[in-house]
Formats: sequence, C-alpha cells, structure tokens
Amino acid sequence: MYLLFTSIISDNIIHSFESSLFYFRFGLFAISVWIFLDIKPKILIYLKLSFIFCFIILFFDSIYQFVNSYNIIGIPASSISTTRISSFFADELILGSYISRLLPIFLCLVFIKVNKTSILIGLIALVISDIIVYLSGERTAFFYIIISSIMMIIICNNIKLYRILAIFFSIILIFILSLNSNSLSNRMFLQTYNQIINQDIQNEEINISTNKIKIFSGKHEALYKSSIKMFQKNIFFGIGPKSFRIKCNSKDYKVSNGCSTHPHNIYFQLLAETGIIGFLFVFSVFLFIVLLLFKQFIRNFKKQHFLTDPQLFLLIAIFLSLFPLVPGPNFFHNWMNIIYYFPLGILLHLTYKKKIIND
Repeated sequence: MYLLFTSIISDNIIHSFESSLFYFRFGLFAISVWIFLDIKPKILIYLKLSFIFCFIILFFDSIYQFVNSYNIIGIPASSISTTRISSFFADELILGSYISRLLPIFLCLVFIKVNKTSILIGLIALVISDIIVYLSGERTAFFYIIISSIMMIIICNNIKLYRILAIFFSIILIFILSLNSNSLSNRMFLQTYNQIINQDIQNEEINISTNKIKIFSGKHEALYKSSIKMFQKNIFFGIGPKSFRIKCNSKDYKVSNGCSTHPHNIYFQLLAETGIIGFLFVFSVFLFIVLLLFKQFIRNFKKQHFLTDPQLFLLIAIFLSLFPLVPGPNFFHNWMNIIYYFPLGILLHLTYKKKIIND
C-alpha cells in the first residue's frame, strides 16, 4: 500500500506503477510456499534434489568454461569482462550472486535431517560454492561467501567444523585454479584494493584517477551522491519506485557519472525512491534479523540454542540480501525479490509447523 502511495504522488505514475502495482505478489509467494510446505512437507525433498542438480551442473559447467572459454553448450565466457565467467547466464554476470545467495537456502534443505549423507552433501556444496563464486569474479558474491562462512562458524550449532574443513579444501583448489589465471586473482584482490584506495583504474563505465578513498569505486560513489540529493529533496516519501533512472539526469539531482537504472545499493535506492518511511520498513527487518542472530550468538555461550541450524541458514540468506554495506541490485528486480521472499516462506514453515515430516 505504501509503494502504491509513493507511485501515485510521483512525477511518473505509470512508470512507477511497473514496480509497485503488483509488488504484493511476492508476499503471496512467501505465504504460498509456507502453505504448500505445511500441506506436503515432501516438497522439501524435491527442492533439495533440485538444488543438488543445479549446483552440480553449474560447477562442472563453470570449470569447463574457465578452461575452454566457452561452456558445455557453446556459450562463450562473458564479453563484458575477460576475467569473469557466467556459465549459462551468458552476459548477465550473476552466477556468483546466484550461488552465494542460494547457498544458505540449500544448506537449510540439506541439514533439516542430519545424517552422514547430509553432512557429505553439505561439505561438497560448500566447496563447490566457494569455487564457483571465485571463478565468477563477482567480488560482492565473494564477500557474501566470506560473511556467511563467518556467521556459520560463529552462530550455527552443528556445522562449524564442516565449514572450516570446507574452507581448507576450497583454498587449496582455488590456489590451483589461480595458478592458471593471474587476471582472476588480480581482479578479486588487487583491483578491489586499487578501486577503493588510490590507484588509477579503468572501469567499464568511468576512468577513476584519485588519491582519496572511495566507497567501492568512483562510479558507485557518484550514484550514491545522486541518491542522497533525491532523498534530501524528498525526505519522507521519495521520488517514487523505479524513478531513479528518470530523475538522475534532471537538473536538481544530476551528478557527474551518477546516473544508472538504479543506485546499486538497495538502501540508497530506498531512500531516494521511497523516502525515509520506505527505508525504515526494510531496514527494520534487517535489524530484527540481526537481533535474532545476536541472540543466538549469546545463547551459544550458555549452550542454550535459540534457533535450529536450518532456521539460522534461512536468516543468514535474508541477512545477506539486506546487508547494507555492499553494492547491490535493483531492490524491485523480480529475481531478487524471489530471493528475498522464498527463504521467508520456508522459515515460516519451519518455525510454526509443530512436526516436520522427513520421510
């Protein structure tokens, strides 16, 4: 309702309605997942098998594309950047994001029932994910893998040692792969340092030459400055969903190199397009998740587990999607909202279902 209101008062009502008019479908999606799992819990098994199939296919296809510069069906490595692979996603460089965001959901499905088979599958999934994300060259996704690994080690109940063991194998395999690609390791580490600190760097969209510390890159910083200008002049309700791409070139908000389809950070986008009220809706959810995870962390010291590992994996998945300190996708993008709401539906099922049928 709030998104509809902000669209109505925006300067581009019809355009803004493209993101807001049917946004309620994602809430219905989460509720539907919850209801279907309550009615037929065996769906969790089918979901797990689907994840296993997808991760295995993407792993072998990524390795094949990394070695041969094209994947198993002939799709070439990304034409956008020679240091990145995209597997079946072609030039849409979301392979690493796809894996890093889905990994906690996959682990939830694997560890709903803990046995030797689930432990083995979990270990393989962790190593596969580490390697795919590294090969994808997506630095944000690589950061997500690091953050989720730290959280698993610190707050989860039964997976700590398995995650540490998986990291050990991943480091060895990544080192071997890096021997054949200096450009990949340079992108993941050296270029990241250069963009943030003080070196001249050739970006896909902008030349940056500065001796000042930047927020991720000069391009990102310009987008954030443009967002802040929009927010300052529309503090409470913003300029309307999906309006950043229209307003960023207008006289009131124009910043050099500060225009794109979205600001590449969901919170800057929410401030600009939905104002402080829309921002607080989402940021409050993030803070609530942080509170739950912190409560689990404290309870672990007392050996009084507050949440199960599957519940924690789902909270980590949502935490990563809402984490504010990294570049991000368009908040209203369809596939991203599926990533937001899908784990929520499973979490509601696990939390409120009195008895989970595992057979």
